[in-house]
Amino acid sequence: MVTFGNLVQRLSDLKPNDPVDILNNSLETLSDLETHGFDVGPVRGRLNDLLSLKTKMCQQEDTRKEVETELRKCKHEKSLMEKEIYQLKMKMQELKLKMVRAETMRKRKEYKVTRLRSDMLLVRNQISEWMLAFEEPAAACL
Repeated sequence: MVTFGNLVQRLSDLKPNDPVDILNNSLETLSDLETHGFDVGPVRGRLNDLLSLKTKMCQQEDTRKEVETELRKCKHEKSLMEKEIYQLKMKMQELKLKMVRAETMRKRKEYKVTRLRSDMLLVRNQISEWMLAFEEPAAACL
């Protein structure tokens, strides 16, 4: 009788974090008590209900751990992607700066080419004038 009373008391003191072995051992004890004529039906029913809940809790805990692991993995991957995006933005800024410098240099060269063409035209005209100036005295009679 004392064992049965202790078992019922232990049942009411159970906590969700208690090991599942306590429930299994209690069920074994109930089987022994049942062979000695104790009516263990209601207690067994309660233990089976608690065991079922404990099993579901353990399964959910496993699921929680999997989700937590996946969450950590996703956060890490997200962090890597954010770092890559930042690096790409820095490269884009660097390339934009290079583009602006290249455009500036191209415009300077374009201006210089235009100026040199103008200078070349002036030099050609001057050469043509000197050739004419040279030919007149050379062709003139002495």
